[in-house]
Amino acid sequence: MKKIILFIIMCILSTPIVLANNIHLNVDMPSKVNEGDNFTINVNVNPMANNITGFECAMKPPFGKENYIKIINVKGNEKIKKEAGKFYSIDKKNSSVSIKFISFNKPLNSDFHLMTIKAVALKSGNLSLTFEAVASDKNGEKIPVDEKTINLLIINNSNNGNDIQSSSNRNFLSSLINALTNFLKSILGG
Repeated sequence: MKKIILFIIMCILSTPIVLANNIHLNVDMPSKVNEGDNFTINVNVNPMANNITGFECAMKPPFGKENYIKIINVKGNEKIKKEAGKFYSIDKKNSSVSIKFISFNKPLNSDFHLMTIKAVALKSGNLSLTFEAVASDKNGEKIPVDEKTINLLIINNSNNGNDIQSSSNRNFLSSLINALTNFLKSILGG
């Protein structure tokens, strides 16, 4: 029994602990916007004392909710872009974006701004945006990056009570009465 316990302890001690030094993504964005509003997403990286030479990050909505937002513009980090040269790219699609770079000259080991995303809210509802990333050191070894999922509530403020909404709870007569009442209110100013 002592040999088994000693073996387990040796296995635990010899396993590299990489989770303690995971790189963190810091995402700054609103939690609620109105349909039709423009909004900004800022993504920053905290390397947690790791030396980063390569980095990839993608922001995407869940499958089936691609039409809730539209990416208008993406601006990366100009200093990193200059360092990475042709090994720097941003791929913008309608509702997703990815950024990649490799910097051979100077590893990044302090907090840095990764990108600013400008988007417009197109459709009301709840939307979860996922930010997935991976980093590497100068030897090409993978450094774990914490995944982030940020919830965004898109509110429809266009319903002013003048339109007729159909629902299973409403019958035709109550819809007609509601429409007539709204019509009379708009004419009589009430």
